[in-house]
Amino acid sequence: MALKPETKSAMFVRAMRRLREQYNSFEIARWFAMGDEDKRGIRQISVAFNRKLYDQDHPDHRNPTNSDCLATACLDFLDRLGYDLATLRYNEHGEIVELKKKSSD
Repeated sequence: MALKPETKSAMFVRAMRRLREQYNSFEIARWFAMGDEDKRGIRQISVAFNRKLYDQDHPDHRNPTNSDCLATACLDFLDRLGYDLATLRYNEHGEIVELKKKSSD
């Protein structure tokens, strides 16, 4: 059974809002760039995500993909487990090579 677009959109918005409580939108977009530090590319990712956060009836709204929903849910889950997503680093192949736990200060 496929998820309805409204359900996926709600899942995406919920996870993204939680992430944005702690990280700025540019930082979140950087994670999805998988190590690419090109600011224009990161900005394009950020703009695309913003369109997925618009209300369903907004003319520029776009529905999130299954991959968007899965990725944001996983990142939100890691954050709730105590990982500091700001430390997320990739190698030249786009593989995650570092993600530290938040300090317990």
